[in-house]
Amino acid sequence: MSTLLATTSRLQKLHCAACRAPYSAFSLQRVSDCCAQPLAKVAGIQSQDNSMWRYAALLPLLDEANRVTLGEGRTPLLTLPRLAARYGFQDLQLKDEGQNPTGSFKARGLSMAISKAKELGVTGCIIPTAGNAGVAMAAYCARAGMRAVVVMPRHTPEAFKST
Repeated sequence: MSTLLATTSRLQKLHCAACRAPYSAFSLQRVSDCCAQPLAKVAGIQSQDNSMWRYAALLPLLDEANRVTLGEGRTPLLTLPRLAARYGFQDLQLKDEGQNPTGSFKARGLSMAISKAKELGVTGCIIPTAGNAGVAMAAYCARAGMRAVVVMPRHTPEAFKST
């Protein structure tokens, strides 16, 4: 365990999902020894925020002044009853990540990555991509006022190149 990590992280303990026994957040964990249940942080997610940042207490950003957001997250979960019936499922759902501001699930990760880069004093970022990751990084860098370099292979679809 890194001493710096232990002193700067907001996540200090995990708890057994069944009995709430505490476990270290800084050592490899699988399930609780007490009840063989998943470990989770049981407090701190009390936000009315409608974005991924409602989980800020679990994310590595230490100063929310560095948060770079376009409103990502909380995308709808759509129920697909006819498709479920067709393939014999009791329930089938689809997460509509196209509702994110950059049109893909990459928005969440790049929002966090650019926020942390900003917190660390980074002034520009570079990413290899064939599409969605480059679009998302460029959008979040633009929001943060950072330089963005996107490297694409020749075969990248024109729709991504022109975005």
